[in-house]
Amino acid sequence: MSTTISIISKGLEPSVSTTVSSRYTDAYREARMVVWIGQLIKTVGWILGVILGCGAVAAYLTQGQPQRATFGSPFSGAYGWLAAILAICAIITVCFFWAWGVLVCSKGQQLKASIDCAVNSSPFLSDEQRATVMSLD
Repeated sequence: MSTTISIISKGLEPSVSTTVSSRYTDAYREARMVVWIGQLIKTVGWILGVILGCGAVAAYLTQGQPQRATFGSPFSGAYGWLAAILAICAIITVCFFWAWGVLVCSKGQQLKASIDCAVNSSPFLSDEQRATVMSLD
């Protein structure tokens, strides 16, 4: 006597699958937003650095021709020192904002990697849903 055993895969309700997919999609949106904020921080740092650098150049040019004293310092007047201070502040500003932006971007990338692991190992999603949710930016 021949017996046929059929294997029926247990399917999930569509609402559970849609809810999980929506949750992961929202998490990816949050991760992309964190990365975007990090990029914005770096951009703002460059803009502030350029503004301060332009101020340094303007202060240097305002003092007129630098008088070559005994020491030969181009920063002999008050505007010369202001130019030097603004230039140093521009460099510090760019470095600070760039480092801060890199840290924020890395947190967003770590979040994306964590979500990738969760989506890949989720038993609630089919392969097609995983591919849709994990679509690259």
